[in-house]
Amino acid sequence: MTSVNPEDIRAAVNNLLDRYELTWEEFERLGEEDELDKVNADLEFVYRALLPLIIDPPAA
Repeated sequence: MTSVNPEDIRAAVNNLLDRYELTWEEFERLGEEDELDKVNADLEFVYRALLPLIIDPPAA
């Protein structure tokens, strides 16, 4: 099984943000306002499913 650490997730998120020319603050604001799906479904998934792993990673 492949393990992914928070740094890998952060790097992938930053690549998506660069692709869609969004800042981290815009990403968070759009996520809070449920507007990310209008930009890109991958960004919506990242916000809902992966962002908690970046902000509060599970203990090893």
